[in-house]
Amino acid sequence: MKGKTNQPLVIVVADAFFNHPEVESLANQGHKVYRWSGVGADVPEPDLILHPAAHFYNETMADYLPAAITAARKRKREKR
Repeated sequence: MKGKTNQPLVIVVADAFFNHPEVESLANQGHKVYRWSGVGADVPEPDLILHPAAHFYNETMADYLPAAITAARKRKREKR
């Protein structure tokens, strides 16, 4: 696991992937990780969505996470 992030992202994850070690690692790094079924009005707009309907994300795409995090950070910076 990497250390704590100083650029936390809001990440919404499909229920099927919520308990995967890679996703738990993101939460442990300081990212705000929400379960897809738990998203409501109190959840901020996500910076990244990990779901089969988004980028066709599935269990075999753990290697994609670092690139997805980098791209989400870039989009977040560009919004400012």
